[in-house]
Amino acid sequence: MTLIEKIISRAKRILTTFENYHDLSSENLEAKKLRGLVSLDSDEKLIGIYQNNKDFSDNLILITTYGFHILFGAWQFVKFDEIKRVEIPSRKVNVDGFYIELFNGSKVWLPVMGVKNNRFYDAFEFTRFIMRTINDVVACQ
Repeated sequence: MTLIEKIISRAKRILTTFENYHDLSSENLEAKKLRGLVSLDSDEKLIGIYQNNKDFSDNLILITTYGFHILFGAWQFVKFDEIKRVEIPSRKVNVDGFYIELFNGSKVWLPVMGVKNNRFYDAFEFTRFIMRTINDVVACQ
């Protein structure tokens, strides 16, 4: 299995359980519309979108085969191979996101605000997706 196939497979297994996540790995109208929001590299593929708000406002994450295009006020791009570690939220309630530490020393806030049944916060499973994907990237280098 190639790295791209592994990343897509992980997203399908982990992220599709979220109400706020929509799989865009197939070529559909929504994927084409979202592709226009950001500039993707020629071989970068759009996998899905995580929307904290149901409208396409200023609070969403586009997941691609290269990393995350984060819109939280302004667009920011984080590649999987730039991520040093994920700071897992320390509290178990009212979780609204987490920090990703990059190899250059900077930190990026990833707003993941979904919750299922007022008990299960998406942020924890999202961190699991990132950590597993980082391991896949390292293993393929």
